Amino acid sequence: MKIDMLGPEFNKFSEIFDKLYVGREPLYAIITNLENMMTANKINFFKLPAFKSKDSRNHYFIFKVVDDRYVFSYLK
Repeated sequence: MKIDMLGPEFNKFSEIFDKLYVGREPLYAIITNLENMMTANKINFFKLPAFKSKDSRNHYFIFKVVDDRYVFSYLK
């Protein structure tokens, strides 16, 4: 499954991700890896670990599945 990148939910997701992520790779470079990991593990979230977060805390990006697409729902 793919992350839905067309709606306002993606804009919110990318804005939050960019504010928190301290890695060198931009979101567009790692998004396929995130999609593959969530699909392979049959989960609807991924964890941004504390060591990759600007505030040194774990963050969970939660998605809902709509028409075989991941749509960003909220951050935990």
